[in-house]
Amino acid sequence: DDDQEYDDEYAEETRDEEIFDPIPQTPKSSDDEGNGEEDLGLNVGGEEGHIEEEEEEEDELYRDTPTLVAPLPMTAPTMTPSTIATITTTSQTVNEQLEAEVLTRSSHSSRTSYAVVVDLSEMELKKILIEKMEGNKSIQRS
Repeated sequence: DDDQEYDDEYAEETRDEEIFDPIPQTPKSSDDEGNGEEDLGLNVGGEEGHIEEEEEEEDELYRDTPTLVAPLPMTAPTMTPSTIATITTTSQTVNEQLEAEVLTRSSHSSRTSYAVVVDLSEMELKKILIEKMEGNKSIQRS
């Protein structure tokens, strides 16, 4: 009895699966284009027409349309006499400060260079003095 019920359920499930096919099948009596040599030209020709339509739609999207844009009013910059005087004074002050800084740095650089020369001279003199002292020691030993 259980076997009979199982067989009935199995047969019913199989029928349900046959009725519900997730992959649609083209009926054999339809006017679908085949894959034979005589049909290949038709398929390609149909696709080309579709591509041309897409290109025309794209061209429409990017076609220039006339637009009216009002120009912005431009006014010439005006300089009042007080503005000119301020700019002149500022320019002179900046130049003076730059000159003073350059002189200070070059003066400092000269002093630094002089100090380096003095240090080198002192080192040279010490070296000479040490050599003389060592020479005197060797003379005294002999």
